[in-house]
Amino acid sequence: MKFQNRLESSTIPEPTKPSVCPKRMGLFMSRFRESVLVIWLSAICLMARNLTAEQSKPENIFKELKSLPQASDDFSAYYDMHGNANQRLQVLMVGRFEFTTNICRELDSTDAKLFPGYVAALYDVLATVKDPASIPWLERHLAGSRRDQIFTDWLPHWRTYLRGAGTEDERWFAGREKWAAFFLKWAKSETQPEQRTAVLRTMQGWLNDPQTLAFFVQLEADSKTSDEDLLTAQLFLQQQGQPFDAEKLQKVIKRLGNSERGRKILLEYANEMKHEAFVPWLLETVEENPEEDSGNAQWVLEAITFRRDVQGRAAWQKWAGEHGKEGRKAWMEEASIQLLALAKTNLPAAQTFMDKAMYRWKGPIMLPTMERLADFKPLHNEIVGWINLTYNGARHHPPQFCDQLRTLALRIQKESEPDLADWAKRLMHDWDFLFVDTTTWEEFIQMSNSRV
Repeated sequence: MKFQNRLESSTIPEPTKPSVCPKRMGLFMSRFRESVLVIWLSAICLMARNLTAEQSKPENIFKELKSLPQASDDFSAYYDMHGNANQRLQVLMVGRFEFTTNICRELDSTDAKLFPGYVAALYDVLATVKDPASIPWLERHLAGSRRDQIFTDWLPHWRTYLRGAGTEDERWFAGREKWAAFFLKWAKSETQPEQRTAVLRTMQGWLNDPQTLAFFVQLEADSKTSDEDLLTAQLFLQQQGQPFDAEKLQKVIKRLGNSERGRKILLEYANEMKHEAFVPWLLETVEENPEEDSGNAQWVLEAITFRRDVQGRAAWQKWAGEHGKEGRKAWMEEASIQLLALAKTNLPAAQTFMDKAMYRWKGPIMLPTMERLADFKPLHNEIVGWINLTYNGARHHPPQFCDQLRTLALRIQKESEPDLADWAKRLMHDWDFLFVDTTTWEEFIQMSNSRV
């Protein structure tokens, strides 16, 4: 999915639908974006025509927002049931940096106890636009009595899935070095474990500068680092192509596996890191008759081992006895050999297999296999699906990897464009490594508030 939600839980696995293949999802989302965009732009234009110059002033927008009901726990006057901001809030978001000073002043003059929904909504706007000019104001509040409010009302709107911020989010991320310095200072000064973990998760999701890298290297080496923070540090290092201590990871897995909360954390990180150190714990966790459910132990084992033919605890433990010590590289090579052999003998079966496997097999490790499968033109649609899941399913891809994806995509485009399925063509035109991204800030805000 091209646009990520602005507010996502830190503990909810990626909501991939195993029953919906990437081509159908891509086609649906492309058509959905087009239709919603037309509706939204029409609404904005209509609203703009109906607003007088006086009504368009921030103080009048604040007045209208402040008058909304505050009693509801979910502040439904400010958001719909899907979490989409109302039109007045979207006007402030579309204004981007234009309203930063006005919003900060309004927050300073508003009693959060009397207007909790209003205050939370304005913090949402600040977190959405991410104006680096707001940093001094935020630092003052972190040093004062509103520190907890920054944590509860502002920081959550930065949170991402463990895979990190999407390419569209990063495109609009201004003042990266200033934000890195801000979060580093906060992380080093934060004494509350829960808040420190949330700050680290935000850094992991958004930053990739040398200062942040050095910080996470030190954090991973520190014997006092908590288990969850160590996982965050090691995930960050993995995403940056840096080594980390696998023995520490094994010890963390053993400790966290003893509690329900710890097991939930482990499953989330195992699904993202796909490191073979998680396999022994997953073998004890997987159910005997597992459902095909994104993010459960069966799903993660398939993603780590590249096996789609092993189901249930007994079968997995038998497989581990025969192949468990071979390592992920060997598991991937075996799966690649089998898939290439299937493509040579039964292309329809290879297509069906790839439709199911791509959600588990997304990731740079499979690029050499996809390059070889590109020799089979009937599989080009499925390879487009894999490229889309891989590119949009991770963050901060190295330039070399993007160049390799571009080379593969250009080959498919040259050899098969007239014959590609409509959904594949649409997905390809969404790739900023292949085409110039012409999405405007207004369109980005619209899509961020079009959740259904």
